[in-house]
Amino acid sequence: MLTVKDHKILTGIQFTKLDGRHTGHQLFKWYLRLRPNLPDYVRFNNTMYSSQTRLDTRINRIVDFTILRQWCWETWGPSCDHKDYMEIHYHTQYDCDLNQHWCWSNDERQKEFRIYLVSDEEKLWTELRWN
Repeated sequence: MLTVKDHKILTGIQFTKLDGRHTGHQLFKWYLRLRPNLPDYVRFNNTMYSSQTRLDTRINRIVDFTILRQWCWETWGPSCDHKDYMEIHYHTQYDCDLNQHWCWSNDERQKEFRIYLVSDEEKLWTELRWN
């Protein structure tokens, strides 16, 4: 079984600073997403690549996202999906302890796997661990 300790991220990690266009920009400062590391012949020649390569790239992103999410869970404690986080934060009268460091989103419609981070501290911690 693959664990966080011995896993090497196969896809690239890209950090984006949230602004007024992003849902949750009042609560989170950064999100990271996984970029596929495409073979050089695809990136530089803009060549079509096989369906097997696309499938392998997607599987790598899913595995990498799962490992990153597990690492965040172990580092900062449990959290929830971004949609649920926002719903609970803005639309509930219940006292619910939301994680103060991170949450995630794996929106299948947009094929985006994101981890939202509250501050520069969490971003730096993530960069130090995975870059």
